[in-house]
Amino acid sequence: MVEITEKSLTKDLKLVSVLGNHDMAVTREVFKQKMNFGEDDYYKVELPRNWVLLCLDTTDMNPRYVDENSKAWKEGHAWLASKTEEFKKRNAKPWSGGIASVQFNWLKEQVDLAEKEGKKVIVCSHNALAPGSAREGMVAWNADVISSYFESKSETVKVCVAGHDHPGGYIQRGNVHYVTIEAMLEADCGTSYGYLEVYEHECILRGVGACKSRRMRTSEWGRFTGIANFGMLTGDIDVIDSNDPEEEKLANWINDQLRTPSSASSSSDDSDDLIIRR
Repeated sequence: MVEITEKSLTKDLKLVSVLGNHDMAVTREVFKQKMNFGEDDYYKVELPRNWVLLCLDTTDMNPRYVDENSKAWKEGHAWLASKTEEFKKRNAKPWSGGIASVQFNWLKEQVDLAEKEGKKVIVCSHNALAPGSAREGMVAWNADVISSYFESKSETVKVCVAGHDHPGGYIQRGNVHYVTIEAMLEADCGTSYGYLEVYEHECILRGVGACKSRRMRTSEWGRFTGIANFGMLTGDIDVIDSNDPEEEKLANWINDQLRTPSSASSSSDDSDDLIIRR
């Protein structure tokens, strides 16, 4: 991985990584050093146009992967002790982990800050963060608690991207999209990766190889932002100059029409033929 990174174009780009179970095979410290991690195991990246990327560590809380003198180690043991053997067999796989209290408090602080500043959040992690977004036993140990929090902040937290579970997965819960990217390791076509295009009104995952493409709305229906998508083809995006007074009048008129009862009652599953969305 280090050799590939050094030979690639990533030297001209910003490379961000998240910690996963296989990284622990070379120890946390060695992986972080080789991959040019910062001091912290989880961190924030400011993105353009009022978006924020939060990179989490889901090896946290697993006693196998954290220092035995840490608070996370104690919390992990306590969490495991509180579960039945049947539950642990299904859901607490030894190669997973979760988000312990120190990291969770940091996460809440970052989401609250983004909410205050009017920004939207994308979350990246190794393990999926919501039940149903990956197979049983492949999500973070406390995914139910994490996803419940995200869904209470769905005006701010929009998309969560994960790996770990090789077949991939997806679920939308409480207006938050949870995507598990299909792994290269088991890709019949030899590769699997994607590009995430981020707009004010939606995020588009353009998959390559085994990675499935997905179109994920990040704002409510019936709000016009100056971007109109015609049809379901993700390439059909027309950007309108919202600084033009005449176009601003048009936008206001469209929003007025969308708010009327008649337009709301006429909506159907086929309404994507013409979608004007924030």
